Amino acid sequence: MVTPARKWVFTLSAAAVALASVSGTGAGEAATGASIHVRVRTIASLVLERDRSATPPGAHGPQICFVVRQSLPPQCGGPDIVGWDWSKVNGKTSVRGVTWGGPYVLAGTFDGRAVTLTAPPTPVRSRDLPGANVKKRFATPCKAPSGGWIPRSRSRGFAPLRQRVTAYAHRLSDLSAIWPDETQQRVVLNVRFAANVAAHRADLRARYPGNLCVVAGGFRIPQLNRTLAALPRTGMLSAAVDAVVGVVRMDVVYDDGTLQQTLDRRFGPGVVRVKSTLVRIP
Repeated sequence: MVTPARKWVFTLSAAAVALASVSGTGAGEAATGASIHVRVRTIASLVLERDRSATPPGAHGPQICFVVRQSLPPQCGGPDIVGWDWSKVNGKTSVRGVTWGGPYVLAGTFDGRAVTLTAPPTPVRSRDLPGANVKKRFATPCKAPSGGWIPRSRSRGFAPLRQRVTAYAHRLSDLSAIWPDETQQRVVLNVRFAANVAAHRADLRARYPGNLCVVAGGFRIPQLNRTLAALPRTGMLSAAVDAVVGVVRMDVVYDDGTLQQTLDRRFGPGVVRVKSTLVRIP
């Protein structure tokens, strides 16, 4: 049996979002979708196709995969691709009725259900892969003090104290994010607070003599956890608390800004940051 195409676009009202947070229809599948026609670009982790011999059954044509379950063959699903030709791409694999390959850069038009290619798929550059900028994202937001950071060679005994200070910071109600920035030369403990930053900076400095960066920003962790639990599951690819920025990040297949505006009204501006995996282009 060939699986019918799904709608993959958010057009939810505030009431629909409230309902979906309790009873979503499944990751990546939208409860309703208006007719759209937009030009998009995306990086597909995989493109996957299942024929009628695949096990478990469920034949479908080529689909874009954004979230992949690691197995052999892999399991995933997403918007259909119109105009896909396996003979025009490199790196495909076929196992037990499933054919897949990737990652690829795709460009086409999106109608809420499928992406119709308007250009041949191209290989992904290493700098465009997810995770390519991990080191930059975790970098300390503070400038080095006038005397420079304390080098690792002089701070080896700080590790147990850093763990105790981290545990202490997690008990502070204003905490929004905490993470270490480690290099071969030094370790910096970074802490972000939603309020009362000066008082918290003085408090932590008195408790920890090592490299410390305390900055303002983000939202309180209990608020983020409550928000994460209340997010609509309809249309969601993934969601998590960002332990560096102090916000909730939510990935969806496509959002034209409607979902972001709705979540801003419900949870407060900036608490949830929606990422549309299909990026609209002019």
